[in-house]
Amino acid sequence: MIILGIDPSTVATGYSVMEADENALVLSPTVVEYGSINTKRKNRISDRITKIYDELEVLINKYEPDIIVSEDQYGGHTNAVKALSQVRGAIMILSSKHELPLFLLAPSRVKKVVTGKGNCNKQKVIEGISERFVIDEDDLTSDMADAIGIAYTFLTFEENDLRTA
Repeated sequence: MIILGIDPSTVATGYSVMEADENALVLSPTVVEYGSINTKRKNRISDRITKIYDELEVLINKYEPDIIVSEDQYGGHTNAVKALSQVRGAIMILSSKHELPLFLLAPSRVKKVVTGKGNCNKQKVIEGISERFVIDEDDLTSDMADAIGIAYTFLTFEENDLRTA
């Protein structure tokens, strides 16, 4: 199974491609690729979302994932929630276009799986991902670590525990 994990943002959308054997007795997924799609705040929001869409589509075409998993929306400033909703809409369109199931995970669930605490800070998530997947902390930004955590968390839940989009 190949999973595309996405931490949506209008500035730095984190992504990870993870491969896992669904039939393995021990969960030992491999991070195939991870990174961040960075946009400039000065650019129009439509241009930023187009860049995110296009770069995610390149990943989908390259790795042919079986599913997409993204962070679910959470509370916050109204403008931030609106902008994040627009990025999530682009992810939903990609999911539909490529006929890929899309699952949404709450940030607190991801933090709980990665660190054992659902309300930890971003640095703890980076440390947890670095330790679990033997990735140098200096090579991870918070959006990258979140995207890896999102894909990994998907593997730990039963299907009926997940919210689809």
